[in-house]
Amino acid sequence: DSIISYSKGDRTFHPVRLYQSVRQEGMNWSEPEKLQKKKLDNKYEHTANGTYSEDMQRFYFTRCTENPSRGIICHIYMSKKEGSTWSKPKKLPKINKAGYTSTQPTVQSYVKKKRKKVNKYDILYFSSNQPNGKGGLDIWFTAIDENGKVREPINLGSKINTLRDEVTPFYDNLHKTLYFSSNYHYGLGGFDVHKSKGNQKRWTKSENVGIPVNSSYDDTYYHLETDTTTEKEIGYIVSNRPG
Repeated sequence: DSIISYSKGDRTFHPVRLYQSVRQEGMNWSEPEKLQKKKLDNKYEHTANGTYSEDMQRFYFTRCTENPSRGIICHIYMSKKEGSTWSKPKKLPKINKAGYTSTQPTVQSYVKKKRKKVNKYDILYFSSNQPNGKGGLDIWFTAIDENGKVREPINLGSKINTLRDEVTPFYDNLHKTLYFSSNYHYGLGGFDVHKSKGNQKRWTKSENVGIPVNSSYDDTYYHLETDTTTEKEIGYIVSNRPG
């Protein structure tokens, strides 16, 4: 429903796409392949920052466009597992505000018991510069029930967010710990990874995870998992440090 035109000499648009790679023995990885999910990509937008719900039945990700006045604007989408395929992605209501970016989702699995009824939720943490934050990009959360109903997002507060940017949240469901990167909290320089225990509105004071995870450069997208064969924890990080 739209026309994208280029003049001679313009840079060709190369959209970001999601790929997958499977870890083999040790730290060997399979060749990356484009993530094959039904209608996941949009050829006019960047597709990035994918994350699964804990039961692997829902896939959250972002689509981003370049806005001439506000830079890159991202919105969060969700696709559901339907047998061997995935549903057409839907943009989540309430958390995506027009003219503002919402990106980098991570999911906490949450169960709330009320009398004899058990309610299950995806608690979605994400980074956004939407109004009523502490400044810059803040980390927010919303609850999504089993029927897909999305609640109004809530800011995580001053123990996590600052006057500058808090980005790339990752929630460790096993240890009930939120990891995120900040360029304001005390650190070694640039973006540093910090952690805080808790969930939703209640958090401990954030703590810098220190060297060797952090450096004087930008350290982001920290992710933790447990090796199923050795039971050892393995961490991944994105950094622009030398080497």
